[in-house]
Amino acid sequence: MPGVWVGRSAETLQLTGSPQRGQLGTLLEGRSSVTGDDLPGIRGRRPTNAGFDLTFTAPKSVSVLLAIGDERIRNAALDAQERGVRAGFDYLERNESFARRGIDGVNVIPAEGFVGGMYVHEMA
Repeated sequence: MPGVWVGRSAETLQLTGSPQRGQLGTLLEGRSSVTGDDLPGIRGRRPTNAGFDLTFTAPKSVSVLLAIGDERIRNAALDAQERGVRAGFDYLERNESFARRGIDGVNVIPAEGFVGGMYVHEMA
């Protein structure tokens, strides 16, 4: 399944549809994957920790449902997994989205949100 952009900052950065090859890497370098321009707040210095790999894993029983369930069961399981991931991502955006500013990043300020590529893996 192709990935999909998620997060409030995806819209801000004009990211729609599926992430294309190299786009996530460009973002982690602190540049827009659409224009190539520096992202706001970069100020001439490349980020040293610009991203995290988050894995939202469903229980093994969901993999079993995907493996043996009919199309209706498979679609329901995949839909529930996607809704759960989006809810978790939304929670992190609302409660844990911060940026660091100042010398050595000592000033912690609220950020506008996250951007990510969401990929569904049907087998665990």
